[in-house]
Amino acid sequence: MGGDGAARGRDERPAARRRDNLYEFGGGLVWEFVKTWSLRPQILYTRDQSNSVNFNYSATEVWVNVRKAF
Repeated sequence: MGGDGAARGRDERPAARRRDNLYEFGGGLVWEFVKTWSLRPQILYTRDQSNSVNFNYSATEVWVNVRKAF
């Protein structure tokens, strides 16, 4: 039952080495709106560029933190 891999539907090409370029950009502010209270809005953008289409993605995250200092 040996047979040829291509005949059984398998891809016999050598696997390519995966290469990724990962970029992250972010920033935020701190606003003290009352003496012991602060508001911190933040944003983060992530981008992954890969030579394998299945691993390309981007994401944007936004946070808003309210903090009380004691």
